[in-house]
Amino acid sequence: MSLKVFVLTDDRAGNSNQAIALAKLLGFDYEEKRLEYNKLAAIPFFFKSGFELLNKNSIEHLIQDEPDIIISAGRRAASVALALKDRNRSTKIIQILGAEKNYKLFDLVILPEHDRKQFISYPDNVIFTPLAISCFSRYELEQESLKWQPVLAKYKQPYLAVLIGGNSKKCKFKEKHITDFINNVTNIAKNYSGSLLITSSRRTPIALVGKLKQALEKTEASYFLYEPEKYANNPYKAFLSNAKAILVTGDSISMCSEACSLGKPVFIYAPRSMLSSKHMAFVKHLFKVGLAAPISNKFEPFTPLKHNYTQMLIENIKQRLHL
Repeated sequence: MSLKVFVLTDDRAGNSNQAIALAKLLGFDYEEKRLEYNKLAAIPFFFKSGFELLNKNSIEHLIQDEPDIIISAGRRAASVALALKDRNRSTKIIQILGAEKNYKLFDLVILPEHDRKQFISYPDNVIFTPLAISCFSRYELEQESLKWQPVLAKYKQPYLAVLIGGNSKKCKFKEKHITDFINNVTNIAKNYSGSLLITSSRRTPIALVGKLKQALEKTEASYFLYEPEKYANNPYKAFLSNAKAILVTGDSISMCSEACSLGKPVFIYAPRSMLSSKHMAFVKHLFKVGLAAPISNKFEPFTPLKHNYTQMLIENIKQRLHL
């Protein structure tokens, strides 16, 4: 008997990506249900039903079937998932991230380790994980690698991928961070035997990319800097696939998690003055359990912990839900 699985997604890309990734990792043939919220979604705790947060079309799309399993992420999607469970009590909910609800209302709750509160007693249905949930299949990475092979073949190996995030509500690249980061990268580049593969994101300060390019041009280092105006697609996945080691900025929990999930040496640029307390706690835990190491100009060898946390999580979920 095949299971009917709903994956609830919304305008929170980070949450939605984790929900979809988990469905893929569990091997589900799932239906993505896009949630369209109304103005009341900003104050969901005053309402008994999550349906009251949605527009009419979104509700009609949801209630056509009764799912066996719902995967949701974030507090608003959690409210909708519980409303669907009220219609069919046999429906099981896998909730990712804090729902700001009673955890016992869900069948499983997956929380990031850095959000664990020291003096709270969590129920047995809560699972903690050090990484955000991501799903890059070997096939997907290999296909992206093949697309970029004509470009990457021009640069000598081994490759060091440099993944640059940027400013957000909680993390800010100040001028001192830009200067310090560039110094780190250029010093590594001068002494690295292979090539640096560098890509930025939409959040990356323009000044950082420009200054980094100028600094690298003054060295004899081998590097490829992805520039959006020259290429239609970002080589992010191709870089992850080909890299011998990875350097990533600590402002992006998703990029750090994706890098660490590959089992390669990961170095994180994470000055305390740049990161929020949440991001700092996340990065420090990665250092503590041996999944990553802090970046330094010396770029000392580092062997990551050989634990597949993603596979452990999937096996745990399947066992608990008898899948």
